[in-house]
Amino acid sequence: MEGSVVEGESEDENDKQCKAALDKLEKASEDTILGQTCHKHENLNKLYLGFVFSWISEVHNFLIHTLHISLHRSCVL
Repeated sequence: MEGSVVEGESEDENDKQCKAALDKLEKASEDTILGQTCHKHENLNKLYLGFVFSWISEVHNFLIHTLHISLHRSCVL
């Protein structure tokens, strides 16, 4: 029984050590040039996505406006 308690405690300690090591690796990857580049590309992707949605909205508004004018002209004639 005592062996299982010690084993459980060692597993908890191993989990803590693994988590600490993973945290250190994650922090190190953020500090590398590649990590910084990935973060910059992520920000650029968000910016481009914003431009794409803005462009789609403008095209949508243009098409609705054009359709409205076309329908109005066909009803007048």
